[in-house]
Amino acid sequence: IYGSDAIAGVVNIITKKDFDGVQLDTYNSMYSPQNDGKNSQFSLTGGKKFSRGSILFNMTAQNTNGLMADDRDYSKYGYFSFGPNYPQSQTVPSPYGTITGAVSPITGLPVSLPALSNGPITVNMGQNGLDIANYHVNTFGLQYPSPWFNNDYQNSAYLETLLPDNRLRSYFFKGDYKVTDHIDATLTGTYNTNNSTTSIGGYELTSLTPGNGAHLAQALGLPVGTFPEVYFPTLSSQSYYNPLPGNNLDFELPLQYPNRVDYNTIKQYGWRAGLNGDFTLGENEFNWDAGYSDYRYTQSSFGPGNLNIVHLAEAVGPSFMGPNGVVECGIPGNPIAGCVPLNPFS
Repeated sequence: IYGSDAIAGVVNIITKKDFDGVQLDTYNSMYSPQNDGKNSQFSLTGGKKFSRGSILFNMTAQNTNGLMADDRDYSKYGYFSFGPNYPQSQTVPSPYGTITGAVSPITGLPVSLPALSNGPITVNMGQNGLDIANYHVNTFGLQYPSPWFNNDYQNSAYLETLLPDNRLRSYFFKGDYKVTDHIDATLTGTYNTNNSTTSIGGYELTSLTPGNGAHLAQALGLPVGTFPEVYFPTLSSQSYYNPLPGNNLDFELPLQYPNRVDYNTIKQYGWRAGLNGDFTLGENEFNWDAGYSDYRYTQSSFGPGNLNIVHLAEAVGPSFMGPNGVVECGIPGNPIAGCVPLNPFS
């Protein structure tokens, strides 16, 4: 028995010929000097020989503890960084919300505004995003290190997987029987599973996040054509949180929470039954093999953390301050039940 491929969920097996007995193999390792990323493997092999055949079985379990990107110096500060004095990554924009453009709610065309004349603007950390005076020109990707680096850059390494967490299980069986001196029967079976978990960080919500306009209208009970074929979210000109009312706003808000996690499950299983043998015809010797096999492979992935575009469309739509002092989706007299307005600039 040897090794395994933890990513593909495949266990490779070399059968020990004429194996008779029981063998236990274990393997444990960790990365040094951090003493993490533990990898452990347990394998039990058993076999028995008979006068006209043999059987062999194996059970293997392998566990690999994952690592997050902030567990290593080469990834904890992002792919582009000047190190611990500037821990924010050049690859992840500001978590405080950035206005990247303005759009006319009537024509749907871009609008030039004095506040955006020098480029996208980001709300200052800890200040009220409803006041346009509390914004500065965003320096992300333009100036690094930046006097605004704590504001315009973020580090999400602690939310991102460097090495996936894996749990692999494998079961193998083989039996053979000598039907005659020239015919052998064989039966093999395998069942392998691999479960892995990968964290990929929060949803990068921007006005470039696409959605299907027709499906969105249908989900909201609106006429087809209410939204363009490809829908891109913008903050409504009537949103309570819009600091430039009268204009729909393109925005950028890379979310850190909820973290997106991918749970991946792979199953590989099957069996084969066959006959093989040899015969002589004249001076020639021939070998033959006939069999039937049935092998299956399934893979499923799911995970939390992705946004619901239907809810998002309502959350960035019109909103108002209700009589109870709580901001509500919709318009006065016609609130949207169950909706929570989104403030991209907080």
